[in-house]
Amino acid sequence: MSRLDARSTQPDPASTAAGTDPTASTCEDEPVTTSGGPLGWVRFYRRGDFPSDLIAGATVAALMIPQSMAYVAAAGFPAVTGIYASIVPLLIYALVGRSPVLAVGPLISMNLIVASGVGRIADPSSPDYVGLAVTVAVLSGVIHIAAWLTRLARLAAKVTDIALDGYLLGAAVVIIVSQLDNLLGLTDRHLDPWATLAAIPDEWSDILPVGVAFGAATFVLMVLAKRHPRFPGALLAVVTGITGVAVLGLTASEVATVGPIPSGLPLPSLPSLDHVWALLPTALACVLLSSVEIQALERRFGPDDEVPPSELGAMGAANLASSAFGGGPVTAVPTRTAVAEAAGAKTKLTGVVAAVTAFAVLAVGTAVLADLPLPVLAAIAITAAIAFFRFRSWKRALTERPGQAVLGLAVAAITITLGFEVGIGAVVVASVIGNLTADRSDTADGDKEDG
Repeated sequence: MSRLDARSTQPDPASTAAGTDPTASTCEDEPVTTSGGPLGWVRFYRRGDFPSDLIAGATVAALMIPQSMAYVAAAGFPAVTGIYASIVPLLIYALVGRSPVLAVGPLISMNLIVASGVGRIADPSSPDYVGLAVTVAVLSGVIHIAAWLTRLARLAAKVTDIALDGYLLGAAVVIIVSQLDNLLGLTDRHLDPWATLAAIPDEWSDILPVGVAFGAATFVLMVLAKRHPRFPGALLAVVTGITGVAVLGLTASEVATVGPIPSGLPLPSLPSLDHVWALLPTALACVLLSSVEIQALERRFGPDDEVPPSELGAMGAANLASSAFGGGPVTAVPTRTAVAEAAGAKTKLTGVVAAVTAFAVLAVGTAVLADLPLPVLAAIAITAAIAFFRFRSWKRALTERPGQAVLGLAVAAITITLGFEVGIGAVVVASVIGNLTADRSDTADGDKEDG
């Protein structure tokens, strides 16, 4: 059993020291995540876990709100839809998921996959752009559930680490380049990130120094948060940005801001199913990335070798819930999961607290969020992308497995030049090649030993 689903099942050291049986069947000692089905954690909830869950939930919310806004804004979607996609999906996961620490919400690389697919059909300035992202969430939910029912989840275990690292490397480059316009305050947004890079020399005089200063301050705070997981870097960046705009009386000509945000959650509605076939490849790419993310968390937090099939079903339900409230596709978010664990999360009440906190912000705090500088969100997105470089993994791969490293670099190059959807396909191809060559190498080593 992995740490992802074993939280709160460990024996209490105090009871062990007292000579009592830590496995005795009492409400205080029953597993809260695996007994009694998905809601077993409610039935066997231990009151002593409440302070830890409350603090962890508030900590996750402090990161989740600005991070979700940054991740969807990076793909050209309204920042508030990131919060939409982080509230109800978290509550649904608390009902049907198995992990007490896994955080569900929008992922920056997934949103850019969505943007690349949706952008072929609708312009980012049109209302259809958001509506089509919601359609992708519906398709992703259905495909997640189908993968759960057909046990296709085990295929994610075949994705090689180096192929995934190559994809993330390519994604990081594209994300960083795509956020330069928001970071620098350039108003002429380009669909092609490389067009943004090429246009910077011509638009140099239009760069807003105040916005760059907000971005630089955000970078410093996010670096501190990286080194100290409990440090609320993203929250402080948001507070600093909003306060700075208000105190200094900055205008749109000095720094770009998020702008007016509607309060509260939108009423649930049936998403449009227009362009389903055109968006199907995009949804498939999202589900593959989602499966790989869940698999990566299993590798990090526990010994499981395969994506738990039930988790894909839970993620499918979360995606359908997101679509019903105007959000895009969601999946497991590694940074928030790590923060939840570091903050001492004990049960899925952590996610519930985070969701309720985000809803409270939507209910009463949207007027304040309107003054949030876009360079702050851009810096948060770029900081997340920098983590994708994984320098130590590449150094080890180039030294120990140069052939595999070349495959990973090829995936990175394909992702950079041809886009995220093609990059996901390259991950599959590179994983197949990598597994075949690894099998042949193992066979050859075995023959040498026999000889």
